[in-house]
Amino acid sequence: MILFYLFLFAIFLIKAPSFYYLPGNSSVFFSSHTFAKEIILLVFILTIISKFKDFIKTVLKARSALILVFAYLFCHSLSFINAINTDLFLKSYHNIFVGTIIFVLALYYSRILFKKGIIYSYLILTVSTLLFLEVFFFLFPDLFLSLAKNFIQWELLSAYIVNFERRRFTLDLNLEIFAPILLSMLFLQGKLQKYIRTRLISATLIALVFMTFISNFRSKAIALAFSLVLFFTVSLRQQIKKITIPLVAIFVISILALSTSRSLFGFNIVDRFLLHRYEDTQPVKNRIKAMSHSIELFRLYPVTGVGLGNYILYNDSPSICSYYVTKNYQKTYWKLVAYSPHNIFFQTLSETGFLGTASFVLLMGFFLVRDSRYLKYSKVTLITGLVIASWTIIVYCLFNPSYSLFVFGWFWFLRGLIEGVYENIASA
Repeated sequence: MILFYLFLFAIFLIKAPSFYYLPGNSSVFFSSHTFAKEIILLVFILTIISKFKDFIKTVLKARSALILVFAYLFCHSLSFINAINTDLFLKSYHNIFVGTIIFVLALYYSRILFKKGIIYSYLILTVSTLLFLEVFFFLFPDLFLSLAKNFIQWELLSAYIVNFERRRFTLDLNLEIFAPILLSMLFLQGKLQKYIRTRLISATLIALVFMTFISNFRSKAIALAFSLVLFFTVSLRQQIKKITIPLVAIFVISILALSTSRSLFGFNIVDRFLLHRYEDTQPVKNRIKAMSHSIELFRLYPVTGVGLGNYILYNDSPSICSYYVTKNYQKTYWKLVAYSPHNIFFQTLSETGFLGTASFVLLMGFFLVRDSRYLKYSKVTLITGLVIASWTIIVYCLFNPSYSLFVFGWFWFLRGLIEGVYENIASA
């Protein structure tokens, strides 16, 4: 059980903002995300050593998914052939490698996580803790940033400062993935009362929706809208009465958040979608340009791409917005932006070519077919929320970089749990 709880602790760490855990040391090797990856690798090795036969027997129940996952890993490995910068390749590749390990460990430990309501407590504790950080940042941004500068990883801190200057309040935690999970818990409130109070779930959901719409981040709003529409579409044909109150509450909170944003900042997320201002239109133009550039790179290196992480080496003429380039943290932020075309499919296409893209599409297609069948024929359960949450991460990655475990690590975690239930390793 110690290995199990270490694994959960590591999964929480990769979802939280990365921080330096040694005072005065700003090396990435002493960051919480690096520490989490080390824990995951250690848990993987010790699990195999201590429970080899049981581990192999259990994970092989999902052999179809495993074959596709490791084919995905292998095809991405081949992109090393054209990689000019080995360090950039390894920086991206090690995240994919650790991601596949997270998938396997989640698959194996899913049977424990679903026992005695552990998963409900873990998910609520995770989202409420991270949501508290986002609320704190929104209410006391100056205090948060003054405290964060001493321990938050510099790349993240730079993004937070730039976003704050542009009146966009988010810690890039993509908490929208928890919306369908919380809604699933509300549908199961009779079953969950001995584990979690309904009021806590409702309050967390309301706060999450409010923070999404007041953040002024379009991709967060799109991700939330996707998760809510899909969840209510699935549940509508099963339990119409149960969705009425959550639906009305979400609508009211959304209007309140939009009104608050307009009152505080002079604009809201709807205004950003209308593209009236330069700083709203320029990111869209940059993304379109990046997608076109990705296609050009694919034409140059069609089989294995330019190499994982090497997109930035060919991105030598980005359209830099005027508000990015004067201060160190703004320059750091722009370098991060330039690392990726901000779309998981175009990034995969340019960096891994046909082989990497084909393996990714096949893997996503496999998950999609199984999920569609489950959502169509099964009642609303926690798995309903987990399935929609995993696809919400994909939707988020259509508009944002996806190379780090901070963004994509929970996709592997959720998919491992889902496959565990599909293969009867665990019972939801």
